[in-house]
Amino acid sequence: MKIISTQPHSTDFGLFTSLSESSYPHNAYRQLQSNSLNWAFLYKCLVVIRSNQSVGRVALYLNPHIKYKNADVLLVGNYECEDDAQTAMFLHQSIENECKNLNINHIIGPINGSTWDDYRFRTSGDSHPYFLESYHHLYYNQQFTTHQFEPLADYFSFIEYLDNEENRRHLQRESYYNQNGIQIRNIDLNRYDEELEKLFRFSSEVFSQNFLYSPISLDIFRAKYQKIKPFIEPEYVYIAENSANEVVAFLFTVPDVLNPQNIVGKTVAARSGRLYAGLGGLLAAKLSLNARQKGFRSIIHAYIISHSKSANFSASKGEVYSRYRLYIKNVD
Repeated sequence: MKIISTQPHSTDFGLFTSLSESSYPHNAYRQLQSNSLNWAFLYKCLVVIRSNQSVGRVALYLNPHIKYKNADVLLVGNYECEDDAQTAMFLHQSIENECKNLNINHIIGPINGSTWDDYRFRTSGDSHPYFLESYHHLYYNQQFTTHQFEPLADYFSFIEYLDNEENRRHLQRESYYNQNGIQIRNIDLNRYDEELEKLFRFSSEVFSQNFLYSPISLDIFRAKYQKIKPFIEPEYVYIAENSANEVVAFLFTVPDVLNPQNIVGKTVAARSGRLYAGLGGLLAAKLSLNARQKGFRSIIHAYIISHSKSANFSASKGEVYSRYRLYIKNVD
């Protein structure tokens, strides 16, 4: 068994990419996911080779915007490994050695370079995967904890069944926002680039205080949302704007192509301030009413960090659908 270091331009980089396909030979959904590299922060890729076959891999990232206790961290992402203790030990020892060589004391993962990319492992396997959910082997959690990774943050997705009368209470507040110059509309796919530029400015503002946030360029933001465009149905994406045509709240959902009775809520956010209090709830209520009328049975609200305001809100509206975890390791 040996470890090699490679980069996307290297002739042996196929050893890194091939493992993603061979790890999920019978899982068509996993093959649909790009699991792409974050080029902006990529440091190097490691691949474990046994008998000329790739059996483990990881991408290492150095993102200067992500700190832990004001110190630099090594990010590990794009993780794949066979279910073998020796292989996992060899891969994790190599990760730790890289961390020590960089004089860094903390490793965080899984995270593919930034929180704009795939991160977290799913820790529960009872529920069916939903569209846009990252898919990994559940045993990856054990491989991380066996090698001294500890929980850094927990997340969950919850399912809201579309028979909740509480939504009507939120709808009654729409006239209040209208009177204060706020109008709600659906996304316009005929002006998609223009819409994405507005949403980019809004997202850069409202998400800047999020846990492990790092800035993103407009070009990369656009590229990510261009991939999703074929699946967008405008009537399920809501934008609230003020009198200056600035986005002040946003709700992004797509039909769940894996479970036709569901719709998936990817993003909901609103500006802070008294004027915008409850605006996210109004957008969610409008979506719930519309989706129910169109025959959807439930909404899956994805990736909510535990102990947040969103977590408190969700507790009264549905039940946990799946759980996820982000890990940290301290290296002496």
